[in-house]
Amino acid sequence: MASHYGGSEIFDWLKVIHEKAHGNADLCAHFFRRAGQLLGKGGTAGFVATNTIAQGDTRATGLQYLSSQRSSIYDARSSFGWPGEAGILVTVVLFSVGTAANKATVRLDGLRVARINSRLRPRPERPDPVRLSSNLGLSFQGSVVLGDGFRLTPGEKEHLIALDSRNAERIEPYIGGSEVVTSPTQAFERYVINFGRLPLEDAAAWPDLLASLKERAKPERVRIPWGQGIAT
Repeated sequence: MASHYGGSEIFDWLKVIHEKAHGNADLCAHFFRRAGQLLGKGGTAGFVATNTIAQGDTRATGLQYLSSQRSSIYDARSSFGWPGEAGILVTVVLFSVGTAANKATVRLDGLRVARINSRLRPRPERPDPVRLSSNLGLSFQGSVVLGDGFRLTPGEKEHLIALDSRNAERIEPYIGGSEVVTSPTQAFERYVINFGRLPLEDAAAWPDLLASLKERAKPERVRIPWGQGIAT
């Protein structure tokens, strides 16, 4: 995405001009930041953004930073489907700098509230939660599958095993958050090709799986930084 807006260096530049900005924040957060700068000592601005503006590093870079700099959100629609053809969820946020919105009625999703925080919730702004050292070693993130090409449907799994029964050795159940929160037994319908840390020459012992990854996973991996250097 960054390459469409001036090259891969664009976010490095934005991190320099916008204090405490994260390199993986969505570009929309920087529009909020720039608007806050242009408003100077007082004024209001509003944007339509994807709903990630109130989430994660994008929130920290945009709305959370603004809330620490005399800015306040006085009207927002937290998340709704874009009325056009694009299948995305968007957010509308109006914010003020200084005392410009002191007399405005604060509304969130059309309802009057006392205040709106950077998560677009009707609560005061609070510091981010911190990690508890007492919980170290009790849980972990799990495996991160970097690319949809590694994932298989039940039908795709059965097809690969029909080609060679040994392929089952490198196909494992894929259980993520959706399985955990929707099924008490963590029932799953997804699988993943897992070569672990095998070097390419050893992975060649499963040619069907390797061919599948080269066709489906490699094109995605080589387009983004963490995919550079994948063997051909």
